[in-house]
Amino acid sequence: MMVKTRVWLGGEVSAPRDRPLLRRRIERVQRCAARRPLLVCTDGVVADMRAIRETCREPAHTGQGGRPRLRPWRPGLIAQVVTRSERRRVVATARRLVDGTPARVETRRRRSPGDGVIKTASIARLHATCRARLAALTRRGRALARRTLTLPQGMYLRGTV
Repeated sequence: MMVKTRVWLGGEVSAPRDRPLLRRRIERVQRCAARRPLLVCTDGVVADMRAIRETCREPAHTGQGGRPRLRPWRPGLIAQVVTRSERRRVVATARRLVDGTPARVETRRRRSPGDGVIKTASIARLHATCRARLAALTRRGRALARRTLTLPQGMYLRGTV
């Protein structure tokens, strides 16, 4: 989700939440970024950060033969927001920098519209809305996604509306 306009850029659907799904999602975000500085905010899932680091790399050409080494994508910054809950209420929120320098993250944060706090609330709200509006995503519902194309098409319909 683009912070400036709250435009939903796209999504990926898969039965398990595994690394190929995360990589496809990060590749889509990286294509939308068009080599501009990008601040990615994730929740406490370690697999997200690993998928970001493995996907957002570029070749470092040295002029020697063979496959070039891959180095981290310079414009990419990663921040993490971890919440601690007790009795179904959030009691603490910890924000930490995973990749990048504090000065670069602060610059990106100040240039983004809104209150300038590193958070994942916007995308979490979008996920909750998608789950509520698509009957196939409920945990115990009568409407199942019987065909593979049903769920992505419903997701894109929800995202565009």
